[in-house]
Amino acid sequence: MMDVREVRVGFRKTVSDGQYGNETYEVSLYADLSQDEDADPVGTGHFLAGLARVLVLEHLARSKSDAVRDALMTADEREARWKAESARRRRELDAARPGAEGA
Repeated sequence: MMDVREVRVGFRKTVSDGQYGNETYEVSLYADLSQDEDADPVGTGHFLAGLARVLVLEHLARSKSDAVRDALMTADEREARWKAESARRRRELDAARPGAEGA
């Protein structure tokens, strides 16, 4: 059996900014297993990989670029945003209609 003493993982994501450019963020993590005889290198690797992914996606989700933030959304999130935006616009149009309260 192989004696694993360290685990290193990284995660990088590049997203188009919609303006012929990209925004990239990368996280690399390291765990020293040499002090823990019961350490599980596979489990540690999976944990670190998941953590690196979350850190990268959270960073990109706070981008100044709307296009970058939009690219990270799931289809369900896009649909929910579209529905909310449609409802907001409908309310604005209804309020601006002649004879509407406050118009």
